[in-house]
Amino acid sequence: ILTVIFISLTSIFLTICNKNKNVIFNIILTTLLIITSCEAIANSFNGFLYNGGTNRENYVKYLDDTKEMLNYVKEIDKDENKFYRQEFRRFTTINDASLYHYNGFSQFSSLAYGNTSKLIELLGIAATGNSYRYYDPTPLIDAIFNIKYVMNKDGAINSPDYQHIKDFNTVSLYKNPKYLSIGFMVDKNIKNWELDENNPFIAQNDFVKNATPITQNITNQIPVLDFYFENINVNENQEIKNKFDYSLKNPESLIDIPKVNAKIINPKKQRVFLYIDSPNSKRFKYTIDDATQDRELSTGRSLIDFGIVDANKEINIEFTLDRKGEHEKTFRKSGNFKVFCASFEQDVFENAYEKLEDELLIVSDYKSTKINGNINVLEDGVLFTSIPYDKGWKAYIDGKEVPTLKIANKGLLGIDLSKGTHHIQLEYKIPGFKIGIVLSFVSILMLVLYIKCQKNKLKN
Repeated sequence: ILTVIFISLTSIFLTICNKNKNVIFNIILTTLLIITSCEAIANSFNGFLYNGGTNRENYVKYLDDTKEMLNYVKEIDKDENKFYRQEFRRFTTINDASLYHYNGFSQFSSLAYGNTSKLIELLGIAATGNSYRYYDPTPLIDAIFNIKYVMNKDGAINSPDYQHIKDFNTVSLYKNPKYLSIGFMVDKNIKNWELDENNPFIAQNDFVKNATPITQNITNQIPVLDFYFENINVNENQEIKNKFDYSLKNPESLIDIPKVNAKIINPKKQRVFLYIDSPNSKRFKYTIDDATQDRELSTGRSLIDFGIVDANKEINIEFTLDRKGEHEKTFRKSGNFKVFCASFEQDVFENAYEKLEDELLIVSDYKSTKINGNINVLEDGVLFTSIPYDKGWKAYIDGKEVPTLKIANKGLLGIDLSKGTHHIQLEYKIPGFKIGIVLSFVSILMLVLYIKCQKNKLKN
């Protein structure tokens, strides 16, 4: 605020000084410039002291090994489908794809599409309005978003979903055999897919039921039991089980840590996922067989993959509500959280995958703003793409432009396709680009004419 005030005052005095060469005004202007510079330096210094810095080694440590790994992938991948995504299981930065130069999933950008971020959040992935993070996805999410290769830093990935390919010193490469193309055919019912606002497991079930003829659930709820709360007053939502509003019992205390405990009894041997949405939490712990894992809750929400859990195993979970704002002196006094647990039904997923992989868009070539490919459509439906929807995308079927669709929470691009073999071209054209060029040209022309007129006035 002080910086804005000083800059505003400086601008005012600068304008006055240009009109009036008064010495006093010049002295005041110089003083304001010095104060503004000192205040900006103090702000920067204070920010560094408060937030600290980062170790450069964290960013460069994996560069050479990752470069070697990515070159290796290019050598071994001979698939006729040229476009695929890959991602680190645990990221150094949310924009690892930009840091290491690969087609990724995670993104942090002020230009991120809000509807796309919301879609990904409702599917259970850690996301905010301008970012989303690849973190413990279900096999369905990997498939939908075209994740072909998964990479890991400093260790192995313990997951039944991926096939280990090769280690490169500090990084390891895995392949996901059950991935789909950037575009694949689904049932027309996908236009009616409205994502559940509370439970990502329901949202994933609904995708399968709308995209394919399958009516079975791909995830089945497992009860979360015996909630125990410390230092908070809690009210459970009357309509949605395991969703709570809370307030601190002692709002001014930093000693009385607000905490949530619960447990899950897994009824049979199966793959188990947990979802926690707790904006005021930073970390989460779970214990199975006396082994405790401590995990980050990125953005305060995330899916957690417990892997294959034996029958009748008890899973104890714990998380604290101790997040503070940058300038807050106490924990946030109130908030909400929700906890859901579900099994992942591998047989249902494989059945759905078989139906979806039959009709893939085979990408022959692509650039940052253009994709070309071919597809054999077995029956009329919708080409579902994992491309964020933007009105700048133009779609051409066999050379003819066709309307695009907003699907999946209006976050992704779709196209109606009829039965038969088609050539598909997707091209991005910046909305208003031509008008912008015309206006820029006219503005430059007017500026030149203005300067010329001013020179003529000076001569006269």
